[in-house]
Amino acid sequence: MVFSVKGTGMDSTGIFLDVVQDLRYFFLGQLPQSALKHLTSHVSTYSRAGFTVLITGHSLGGYLAEVASSRLDLPGMSFDGPGPDTATTKHSGPKRHPDFHALRAEWDAVLGLMWPPRYNLNVPVCLMGHFGHDMPGMVEHVKGIKDYENITNRNIYSYASSDSRRRRASFHLHPNGICDDNAPCPRVLPKCANSDACLQKKWGWGSGYHCDEGSAKKWCSDESWSPDMLECCAPLCREHGYDVSLAPCKFD
Repeated sequence: MVFSVKGTGMDSTGIFLDVVQDLRYFFLGQLPQSALKHLTSHVSTYSRAGFTVLITGHSLGGYLAEVASSRLDLPGMSFDGPGPDTATTKHSGPKRHPDFHALRAEWDAVLGLMWPPRYNLNVPVCLMGHFGHDMPGMVEHVKGIKDYENITNRNIYSYASSDSRRRRASFHLHPNGICDDNAPCPRVLPKCANSDACLQKKWGWGSGYHCDEGSAKKWCSDESWSPDMLECCAPLCREHGYDVSLAPCKFD
């Protein structure tokens, strides 16, 4: 059972109320209590009936879906949704579900710099070459991806980083099948293995770092350094109970 949460409406009858909700949640920092109560009731009903419940939404709906996911422990996906936590507010619950994902445009004029990807609970996926906030435009752009019906994390392999220290991991979907180095994207994921050499070649690490217990405790969940750990020491992170769902490799 998939629950789809409506985003900000652009029709004349609903846009005023939706904009009011946007202002309450995003600018005044109010928790969406009424929406959560409504969603909790329906999720409980279908869960008791034996359904597996997933949740999704776009924009305002994506934000509400991510809040509900973290409070009701639901998998799902948001589309161009602001993350539930900001520098001044925390609307997320205690459960960061590893199978809730956020898909965002490469540049979104609505989210922009006010709601950066780090506000999403899990590392978001960036749809490269898509600029905008509308859902129909995103759907058409996704359809332009080669074999889009078979998208898996083999397509979500590339990290976005700053010119200096990586501030937050992000992944890219490349519609034309060409990756950052102007070469075809890899079609087969490499096997996950612990590799000190891989880690030591990464920017900011050096010869003193290894795939060991100390590194696992410090870096497997660190938002700036976990991409390198997931690439070079994924089995170690999994062994110590960290989320490895975004590791750019496959386990035996």
